[in-house]
Amino acid sequence: AAQEQATLTAKGFRITDVGTAMNSYTTSIIYYKANYEAQAQLVAAAFQDGKAKLQPSDIAQPADVLLVIGADATSSAESR
Repeated sequence: AAQEQATLTAKGFRITDVGTAMNSYTTSIIYYKANYEAQAQLVAAAFQDGKAKLQPSDIAQPADVLLVIGADATSSAESR
């Protein structure tokens, strides 16, 4: 997560918190609050070439957009 945080910060995104998900995720998901789909799409474009799934949800609270890094991101990072 720290590597992705550095990458997104370098691309101009403001990261408010980094933590560990309570569950394991196979694929990366970008959750976003209502009216923040455009911002979620920007994150998706900057993360894994847009491969993360976009999902509207209140789970992003208090952030507008929440990126959950799944096992697919780990696999792609290891292959670089």
